[in-house]
Amino acid sequence: MRGTLRIHGTFLIGLPRDRGLLWQSARSPVLKNGRLNEVRVLRKYAPLTDYLEERRETGVAELTMTFEQIERIIGLPLPRSAYQYRAWWANEKRPTHSHARAWLDCGWITHDVDVSAKAVRFALRQNGGRLDH
Repeated sequence: MRGTLRIHGTFLIGLPRDRGLLWQSARSPVLKNGRLNEVRVLRKYAPLTDYLEERRETGVAELTMTFEQIERIIGLPLPRSAYQYRAWWANEKRPTHSHARAWLDCGWITHDVDVSAKAVRFALRQNGGRLDH
């Protein structure tokens, strides 16, 4: 294990791989026999998932965020397409859309995306709510 970092209540554990580090995350890492147990692979947008989960746990049902705020949370710039195309923010759970899974997996949807203002509004999905945009 090369290092541990904590972001928004999530522990990130760097494991050596061919190309740098493979980051894994856990809300509270469980060590068993000196090894990390029950971790999920960290996707690029996992810190956003954690942030939205924390908002939900505190009773927030709607949240407007700037693209810059999201970039600060994930620690990386959003792709150019996020700034250019409203469709990038669509609520689609395709395997190639890890960014959408970041909010969909924790019960949020996007709406009122304003690429000119560089802002998006998230809302908690109601039971039975539509996932298409």
